[in-house]
Formats: sequence, C-alpha cells, structure tokens
Amino acid sequence: MYEMCTGTLPFTGESPVSIAIKQIQEDIKPPREINPDVPKDLENIIMKCVEKTQSDRYKNSEELLKDLKAVKNGITPSASNLDPSATQVLPKLDDTVLMSSDEVLAGKEKEKELEEEIAPVPPVKKRTEKPKGKKKKSNKLIIISAMVLALIVVLLGTAIALNLRGAGAEPEILIPDLVGMTEDEATKQLEDIGLRLNVIGARESDQEKGLIAEQLDKPDKKVKKDYSVKVVVSSGKDDEFLAVPDLIGKTIEEAEELLKEKGLSLNKVIYQDSSKEQDTIISQTPDSGSDIEEGSEVNVVLSRGRQVKTYKTPDVVGLNEEAAQRLLESTGLKKGNISQAESNQEPGKIISQNPKSGISVEEGTTVELVVSKGPNQEEEQKRREEEARKKAEEEQKRKEEEAQKEKEEQEAQQEIRYEDIAIQGSGDTVKVKVIREQDGEAIIVYNTSHPTTDSQITLKVKGQKGKALLRIYMDERLVENRNVTF
Repeated sequence: MYEMCTGTLPFTGESPVSIAIKQIQEDIKPPREINPDVPKDLENIIMKCVEKTQSDRYKNSEELLKDLKAVKNGITPSASNLDPSATQVLPKLDDTVLMSSDEVLAGKEKEKELEEEIAPVPPVKKRTEKPKGKKKKSNKLIIISAMVLALIVVLLGTAIALNLRGAGAEPEILIPDLVGMTEDEATKQLEDIGLRLNVIGARESDQEKGLIAEQLDKPDKKVKKDYSVKVVVSSGKDDEFLAVPDLIGKTIEEAEELLKEKGLSLNKVIYQDSSKEQDTIISQTPDSGSDIEEGSEVNVVLSRGRQVKTYKTPDVVGLNEEAAQRLLESTGLKKGNISQAESNQEPGKIISQNPKSGISVEEGTTVELVVSKGPNQEEEQKRREEEARKKAEEEQKRKEEEAQKEKEEQEAQQEIRYEDIAIQGSGDTVKVKVIREQDGEAIIVYNTSHPTTDSQITLKVKGQKGKALLRIYMDERLVENRNVTF
C-alpha cells in the first residue's frame, strides 16, 4: 500500500542486508510527506501496519480488512476506539499469532479488492509505554528475533525475485498513435501487438464523430503486454452553422434536393448564356463550403446554353490578302494566321486556306491563309544540279563496269601455277599472304589464316606468261621470295 500511494519503496539500500537493518532501526517517512494527496486516515492505517512493535500492528489480515471495510462504509473501526494512553503488555514471543496459508491468500485477495477505492481511515493509536524490567528484556528478544527473521526473508525474496526477473521478464511494447482511427481500427492495431483499447468517454472535437479524438496514454510510451490504452472518442462538432454544398453542374431539381437534405433552400434563379450544358448551375451564392445558418437560402445562376450562329467559309483562293480579309469579315469570320509558300502563282495571291471553302463553322471562326511568294528559283536550281549529279554518277558507273569487264578478260588469258608452301608459326594459327610481282605490278593473290597443324599448303596462283616474283609472308613477316615462271 505504501508503494501504491507514494510511488516509492519504504526503505532502499545497496544490499538486502542494509535494507533489513533499516527496517529494524529506522522509521519510514509518512506517505503524506511524499504525496500530500494521500488521505490522512489512509496514512494512519499504513503507519500502523509498519509499527516496530508487534503488539502495535494488526494481529492478522482479518483485523486489517475489518478496519478497511468499516472505513469504506463510513463506520468508525474498532481499532480506533482503543485508549491511546492505556498501558499495554507486550505478548511473549511464543504467543505470536500465526496465520495459515489459506488466511494469507484470503487476506491478499480482499486487500486487492479494496486497493482501488479506499475511504478515509481513523488515525492509529499512539504507541503505548512499554513495561519495565523483564518486559524490556522480552522486547529486546523480540527485536533480535525479528532482525534475524527479516534478514532471512529478504535474502530469500531477493534470490527468488532475481530468478523470476531473469526467467519471466516480458518485453515492453510501444503504444502507437491512435488519434483519428475508428474504435475497430484502434482495437485491431492494439490487439496485433498485445495491447487492449479502453474507451473512457466521448467529447466534442474537430474529428469526425466516432473517431478517436484524444489519447491519454501518449504514443511511444512503453508498457507491458495486455495494458489497456485509454482513449476518448469524438462526439462530433456541435456547430450552429451549416456548410453550403457544391451545386455547380447540378440541375435545379438536384440542387433543391441537396439543399433540403442540409436544412437549406433555393431562393433566386438567374439564367445566363454560357458554354456549359443547358439548364445546369454555373455559379452559386454563397460559395460551396461557406458556413450559414440552418434555414438560409442559396442563389444560383443557371446556364441557358450558348446561342451559336454558323456560316459557310467563302472561297478566297486567288484573291490578295486585303480582299480575302474583307470577304471573310462580311460573312462573320476572321482572318487567321498568314504564311507564305513558293508557288507558280503571282506573289501576294492566296494559294490555300483552312478551313476550305464551303465548310460550316461558328461565327467568329478564324481562317488561316497561305500567300504565294512566286516561283522558287532556288529550288529550280537545286533540281537541275541534282539531275546533273545523277547523270555523272551513271557515267561513272558505266566506266567502272567496262573496266571490270576488261580485267576479267585479261584474267581469262592468265596462266595457272600450283605452289607448295610450308606453314611456319608458333601459335595456333598463322596468316599466310602471297604477293605476286610481275611487269611492275604487285598484287595480293592469297591472304588466308591456317592452323599451324597444317604443315604445308598448296596454292593456285595465276599470272601472265613470263617470269614473276612471289613474296610469301607468315603473320606479316616475309619468310621467302620465290621466282616463278608462268
């Protein structure tokens, strides 16, 4: 009860032994000195529970619970009726009342039931004067025995607590931010991480009705599993004003129905030409989203549609720019962009128009015109140069074909020789190249790679009748000059 009321332990120390000594030698600090909100009567009953002398404490849990129940029911407990000044004789150590295990468990259960709601309790009786002589020795014996017993209990309890803390400690859980969620959403999110939702009430807020408006257990607070997170739910916003709905694009019938649902009504309707669909609302007063009192009226402007006149485009091709403009304006149309283009037509004349003549268009439509710049001399010159280039290419091609034909005829008259060449090389392949030199002309007659496993190749070599020189290369290295006769 002391820790529950003050948030601290009665005694603290560096070791269980030092704590046990303090329990025997020192008095605890009254709870109200730590927490002034603790009722005086509750402080009295706590102080009585921790009296040094056994006879000044409650004899058993039944006596304590009897006083607590009396206080809860507004009855003066029997323990407070004792005469504080009366001299009391301490009982012998052997006369100490021992509680059975069932009594202890029952007392703890009843104490737990009363912890959450405790009424003021009467002050404890003052400590009585102790008898002198042999009684004093009895007190001394009691104190020594209590010290030994307390030390044993503290050491045993500490060992058990350390074992339990290491074996059964549960990880702490961070509370999430639940504001703005529905109760179902918050409940699911908490259950997923091992926590529970506790809705403690509702209040007005800017949040939509039914959503969580306030979270008493702040986000990121660390708690144990099964902790109940306390929240307040929004009961909505109790405003005197209503928000005007958006009526743009609606018909009169749709607008009246929508306003009626909001507690508003339609007042003045004005018609206006517009490109928007006929009989639909194009503006409203007040604007949508504005706050007005219930029962207020809303004015709207309704589209009458656009009254469009149509004309057929006149033919202005062949006219000059000034005449074309006058003709277009006389039919309710406008002159649009003017561009120029090369043409065989006289410069300044209209050579094309868009839209073309005879097309039905709306009043005010612009017609784009193209004006002639006259014949294009530059383009004509380019055309002539292109023709001359093609003619020269054809002549060059003819000459190349004749030269090729002549070369083929000469080759047909050449003699043929077969030459054996030994392969030389250190790699996997070797490139063999043979150049024939004859009549002052050097021609490559063979240029191919061979594997070095081919020890020898036989070449078919052509040449004109007479002597010639064959230069033989292996991987671009000259290995032999061979004189031959065709």
